[in-house]
Amino acid sequence: MGGFGAAKSKAGAGGAKLPKLKAKSQWDRYANLKNCEKVTVGVRIKDTEDWMEVGRVKSENDEYTEVAIARQRALIAEHAKRLYLVQIPPNSVLEWGYLSGDDDNTQDWTLVDKSVGDDAPAAIEKKIGFEGKPDKNTGFYCYYHEGRIVDREDSGKGKKTSTV
Repeated sequence: MGGFGAAKSKAGAGGAKLPKLKAKSQWDRYANLKNCEKVTVGVRIKDTEDWMEVGRVKSENDEYTEVAIARQRALIAEHAKRLYLVQIPPNSVLEWGYLSGDDDNTQDWTLVDKSVGDDAPAAIEKKIGFEGKPDKNTGFYCYYHEGRIVDREDSGKGKKTSTV
């Protein structure tokens, strides 16, 4: 018998609750999507023009770029706050986007609405991945070779390790 004290389902009328994504899992999935296009992602503080690059996303068959950003927005925002401690004050409202265009001269930031992830296919989290810009202060998204942080493109050297 329900009453005023009855517990309400968290899923509610909106459907099942989406699984929380873990940084290490999504980084591993990013690495496994070897032949997919790398798309640069970033954030900006709402009602400002300045974008801050945070990392890259990949999606299976390059089909789900916006969904990848919308579903991984918590990971992207968390990493952005780590990278840009001074630029992003606590409690800032962030917007997410990606660089789109053919080459460096014509690329522009495209804003992504977080509701894009609402209609994502089942198990989408297994078809997308995120790799943040390396943060040498914390070790997040860093590659190591012989105990030193190296550039990932450095002749294939480097073992993927992180504190995530």
